[in-house]
Amino acid sequence: MILLADDDRAARTLTAGALAPLGQELRVADTGQAAIEALETDPAIRLLLLDWNMPRGHGRDVLGYVRGDERLRAMPVIVVTTSEAERDRTEAERLGVEGYVHKSPDFDAFERKLLAAVSPCLEGASAGR
Repeated sequence: MILLADDDRAARTLTAGALAPLGQELRVADTGQAAIEALETDPAIRLLLLDWNMPRGHGRDVLGYVRGDERLRAMPVIVVTTSEAERDRTEAERLGVEGYVHKSPDFDAFERKLLAAVSPCLEGASAGR
């Protein structure tokens, strides 16, 4: 299962559409806090797609939580964001993300980039946490 943490409904719809070819179950969280609660309670989650700028728990806070929790530390995380700021990308990479995908207005380009980032993470996802 993939957890998509994004506060923007349109972005969630776009991302879900881009992920459809993978046939993976998708769970949604619309705040950082909701993402943390989902991660704490749902052991089926194998991959986190994380918006960087969210209310009630910035992406960096959620990522810090994941990397600081022994049960979640190895979970792959891909930041999916509208931010093109190099400092955001650098910070996400420093915190150990597996990918950083810009939400492009060009759906085909976004889908290609997202699938290229997600597919290896799903192949390498462990059977259990």
